[in-house]
Amino acid sequence: MAPNSDENTIKLPWASDFHCHLRQGVMMETVTPMVEQGGVCTVLAMPNLTPPLTTTDMAVEYGKTLQKLAPDVHFILTLYLNPELTPEEIKKAAASGITAVKVYPSGVTTNSEWGVLDFKTYYPTFSA
Repeated sequence: MAPNSDENTIKLPWASDFHCHLRQGVMMETVTPMVEQGGVCTVLAMPNLTPPLTTTDMAVEYGKTLQKLAPDVHFILTLYLNPELTPEEIKKAAASGITAVKVYPSGVTTNSEWGVLDFKTYYPTFSA
């Protein structure tokens, strides 16, 4: 942390936000450009949209939209863990640069109705 010209101010280096809900529509269009203004240069974008980001193609398209709104921010895209998320889709996601999958226990948070009821279902996916 390096102080700037004002002795009562501390200037921080760029920050990363590893739990960022950018949502959709007007909310996304309003919030996303403000990320950089808040001093954040890297964002882990949460996938619990409506519908959730359950495929690589959905996440990549979402990322393109975010990038247009905030071109200087690095968005780390995530997939929403769900029964249709196969090991093959995990491999496709990894090949597309998606490096995270978010777990939402079913019914406990915003847009989690598609979430996890039993982790055993996902053991093959976790092995990917």
